[in-house]
Amino acid sequence: MQWSTFITNSQGEALDIMYGGSGDFKDTYNNQQDGVHYSDSKFNVNPNVEPITVADPTAPDYDPTNPDTSCDPLILPEKMTDITDQVSSYSSVSIGPTQQFKLNTEKGFFSSGGSQVILPSLADIFLFNSKAQNQANGSNSKEYIFALDRLKMTSDGKMEVSGGDVILLIDGDFSMEGDTSLTIKKDSSLTVLLTGKVNIGAGAKVITEQEGLTTSGHPSLSFYSSFNGVNGVQFSGAANLYAAIYAPLTTVKLSGSGELFGSVRGSTITATGGSGAHYDAGLLQVQNGGTPASSARIVFLGWSYKTAETTEEESEAPPAE
Repeated sequence: MQWSTFITNSQGEALDIMYGGSGDFKDTYNNQQDGVHYSDSKFNVNPNVEPITVADPTAPDYDPTNPDTSCDPLILPEKMTDITDQVSSYSSVSIGPTQQFKLNTEKGFFSSGGSQVILPSLADIFLFNSKAQNQANGSNSKEYIFALDRLKMTSDGKMEVSGGDVILLIDGDFSMEGDTSLTIKKDSSLTVLLTGKVNIGAGAKVITEQEGLTTSGHPSLSFYSSFNGVNGVQFSGAANLYAAIYAPLTTVKLSGSGELFGSVRGSTITATGGSGAHYDAGLLQVQNGGTPASSARIVFLGWSYKTAETTEEESEAPPAE
């Protein structure tokens, strides 16, 4: 934990933090509980929780209250493959100096020394099975999606989403660099499904005119990434970001002075430099992946701890007398 980072133990647990192996806590004032620094041995305990695995929610032994079976309840890699199989062609969009990309559910208008109109295609999106896409021309049995092989914003490029629930399917990366901005108008949402990385840089701004859920029941901004690797989601902005992030197979890195409001799920989550994550209880109402028998809810089930590795010399050493 770096300088200015802290843990809010709002539930009054006995210990703010427990960790196996070694811990590095920079801040003497913030990184302590009842006058005892987190480096003290009372916090350096390992409850030997088994690693969380990805499981099929349709399996007979699936238990949503068991963290061993609920790391990736959407089975995102499999579902992402189902979606990409429905797409035959992809557009490539790079938004640079003075350029603007305007999107609604019917078309995307991209100005680049002229103009380019990108039309959506229809696909069956599992995230919208229980809550239909708010489309400009009415309801449809399938969703309108814009298929891109990447979306890169640089310099002072701008992007605006309006007119309903816009869906981007990116078979690649999403990045915002420089003084770029993304504006999501009221009663609209942007859902980004991608196989690559998400990178929102220090100067980038994300403006959501209606934070929380839209009238159709979707988060104003959400990212679903099936990327499996290091730093698949990075946010280093100075401005705050409101978003729902679902990236269970990759690491999520929050840095800079901006803070994330919404929800985040990753294989590991790192917050440094004054950044933080604030959960929005309104997202309890989100239902994804099907129609549940009861109302959707999110429950904190516990932490997963990584056991410190034992060297070959340590494993062969005789027991101490």
